[in-house]
Amino acid sequence: MRKVLPLILMGTLALGAALSGCTISDPAAVAPTGESGTPDNTSDTAQAAGTTIDSFDFSLTSRDTDASYNEETATVISFDTANQRETITEEGSYIISGASEGGQLLVDLSNAEDAENAKVQLVLDNLSLTNTSAPALLIAQADKVFITLAEGSTNSLSDGTGRTDLEALDATADDDSSTDTSEDANENATLYSHDDLSLNGSGSLTVSSASHHAIKCQDDLVIAGGTLRVTAAGDGIRGKDSVKIAGGTLTVEAGDDGIVSNQTNAPTEKGFVSVTGGEITVNAADDGLKGEALVCLAGGSVAIEGSTEGLEACLVWIEGGLHTITSSDDGINAAGDIRTDYLINITGGATYVDAEGDGLDSNDTLTQSGGTVVVAGPARTFAEGALDAERLAQITGGTLLAVDSASMSMGYGSESTQGSLLYTLPSTEQAGTRISLVDGSGVALFSFVAPKQFSTLVFSSPDLATGEDYRFVTGGSVQGGALPAEQEEAERSLGFEFTQGGSLSGGDTLTSFTLSEQVAQISADGTVTAYSGGGMMGGPGGGWARDGGGNRGGDMPGPGRTPDEGQAPGTGGGRGSRGTPS
Repeated sequence: MRKVLPLILMGTLALGAALSGCTISDPAAVAPTGESGTPDNTSDTAQAAGTTIDSFDFSLTSRDTDASYNEETATVISFDTANQRETITEEGSYIISGASEGGQLLVDLSNAEDAENAKVQLVLDNLSLTNTSAPALLIAQADKVFITLAEGSTNSLSDGTGRTDLEALDATADDDSSTDTSEDANENATLYSHDDLSLNGSGSLTVSSASHHAIKCQDDLVIAGGTLRVTAAGDGIRGKDSVKIAGGTLTVEAGDDGIVSNQTNAPTEKGFVSVTGGEITVNAADDGLKGEALVCLAGGSVAIEGSTEGLEACLVWIEGGLHTITSSDDGINAAGDIRTDYLINITGGATYVDAEGDGLDSNDTLTQSGGTVVVAGPARTFAEGALDAERLAQITGGTLLAVDSASMSMGYGSESTQGSLLYTLPSTEQAGTRISLVDGSGVALFSFVAPKQFSTLVFSSPDLATGEDYRFVTGGSVQGGALPAEQEEAERSLGFEFTQGGSLSGGDTLTSFTLSEQVAQISADGTVTAYSGGGMMGGPGGGWARDGGGNRGGDMPGPGRTPDEGQAPGTGGGRGSRGTPS
């Protein structure tokens, strides 16, 4: 089964380009968000243009998810001595067990019959290999290798204290050549494959590298099952052409990127990470999930507990699942070097972001047509914000709440077809403060307890209606409006508390207003004005340019925006020149 992922026409996108997404291989393997997990192919933006491009291949084969094997016909390999090396040269299924210090399992089918199409299944059944001078498991030549983790088994691959043969090679260096061969690629991972690799089964596998990468595949990498624990000085999991995660439980600790696809030569086909199922937890020193071209989340759950930037790719699609992101810089960043049609597109799922840089940052366009997004943006006052889209920010469906204390706050722009507001509070509220938006009947459209201080708020919901009276209230308590238990657990992991539709009692009214504009800016005294917003352009009266050719122009800051130290007024009345993609 195959779905299509459109490209955005560079610089000429009318707001309704078709937005479809990555395939759900197992419709039952989606996070419990109350959604089916099926990619959203019927959003307003998709219907408007009807254009799709069948470019990225998210499909899995039946063997990717098939963990069965025949014990009677499989070849058995047992490791029981130090420095033991076993080489597989013929197609077939192999059951591998035992332990070896200095051991290696090598797959080399270069001389096998029909070598170009030869495949191997490796059933790991309580295998432990440690090798400090070469990959513990090396796939040198095969059409594709399937690693099956036997039921109830515990397996481990390690480079011990680090690879002595690679002491001169930086663990975080991007050392791949554009065309991989055994002669020119560094086999700098504990589990290293030159060819397609798929992992499935129900057992567990621990892969660790004290000096370089843990799992590295030079073609397409599929993870469809098992419990996988990965620790690495470099990248945790790298699939050069793609990483497709459809199931399993993954825990990744990485000194560089957590899960990454770094192919740069095929920007409309390769270089993507897709998640359609499974439970993923990542702590990374750099990016949590990174694709040179695309990151697509359509199901499962992704918890990025630590990162510099949580999700990063030229294109970021969120279509389903339950996701939490903690980052010291941008939470979600649409940027890169191999495409210029930067886009964050959200059509479904529930996504929670705690970022000290921009929460959602697109170097061109941000669109939302569904799903729930809650962002706690930067608490510092500087040139970042909970939302940041250089050219266009549009919402046509779904729910968004975003708070920050930055001076570059922005909301969804006037192209939006759903009610949206940008609210500047009378003063900064501290972490732990409950803020709610209450309608005339006492129903809280949202109630939120923020994990950090905030002074600006963006909210959009299908329930916002022009002509209605609303109040922003701090404090009080909410009855009702509970979320599914899984979402509440995800929120608590970030210190969030977000509900919709409950009844608020008590509290102090900050601002009362009648919503007279569909896309509005609300001042602290309740004044409502139309908000043009969008694209990091200044509000009424212009904007401010960032140093180094930032995203703003104009002579004066717009309402609710003040320049930071290091910023200067733009010289023109429009957008400032584009800076270097972050």
